Amino acid sequence: DMTQNIAKVCVTIHQSVNTATKDYFTQQRRYNYTTPTSYLDLIKQYSTMLMEQKGLVTDNLQKYKNGLQKLAETEVLVGELKEKIIKMQPDLKKSQEDVAKLP
Repeated sequence: DMTQNIAKVCVTIHQSVNTATKDYFTQQRRYNYTTPTSYLDLIKQYSTMLMEQKGLVTDNLQKYKNGLQKLAETEVLVGELKEKIIKMQPDLKKSQEDVAKLP
């Protein structure tokens, strides 16, 4: 499937290069030659860029996974702190009452 899509892109590029070459000749009276090596270079550049993007996607995915893990850990920690606060409520209320009794 991907090979067919790349082949379609190459055909489109080839057609647009031919059109641009004709326009270039019309405007500048100069020829532009495209060779099979030009297309091989294009495919090589595409492959390089594709690998770079795959690497970026992999790195970002790992960052997101780490972030989600940190959020989950924080959620657990916040839950524990809430429980502690709830357990401490009677002691805090007693302390407030004691402070209020002071002159």
